Amino acid sequence: MEKVPENKTLKKGAAGFYPLLGQSIAMISPLGAVAATMTGAAEFAKGFSS
Repeated sequence: MEKVPENKTLKKGAAGFYPLLGQSIAMISPLGAVAATMTGAAEFAKGFSS
């Protein structure tokens, strides 16, 4: 592997837990919206047979 130049590396402490957690939640949240929409749509398509 090729050595990465010193000026192209990530500084120590630049990627903290909370910023990464926020970014991962922001990336995953559209999937939650899709899952909720599809669940509601499937229930509506099935009909409310109680």
